[in-house]
Amino acid sequence: MRRAVFPVILMFILLLQSSCNSPKPGKGGVLSYDQMKSLMWDMTQADEYAAVYVKRDSTLNLQAETNRLYAKIFELHKTDSARFFSSFKYYKTHPDDYKILLDSLYALANRERENRFYINTIKAPVGKAQ
Repeated sequence: MRRAVFPVILMFILLLQSSCNSPKPGKGGVLSYDQMKSLMWDMTQADEYAAVYVKRDSTLNLQAETNRLYAKIFELHKTDSARFFSSFKYYKTHPDDYKILLDSLYALANRERENRFYINTIKAPVGKAQ
């Protein structure tokens, strides 16, 4: 009986140790929540631009133009595609961290939408009632 318990305890200890050593957002090469959020936001904006404007221009290759925009975004954020995709893989395999990331990205999108709505209502005032 004692011999059967020892391997179980050993496996449990090894599992705990390995889970403690996994990288955290902002450490171990994984981009932080804020870095990923702003990167993903800019990449979404680039995708929208490419889908709306680049697709209309038959002289441009949509995939090549999107890749060019992504390269500029990575340069702007002082990172590269390998670090982004390894961080993205980390977030996808850690649902709690991924949920925090997506919630913050969703909140950013809502703030942007509200700001644009507010600016548009200021620019286009409603006429006076008579």
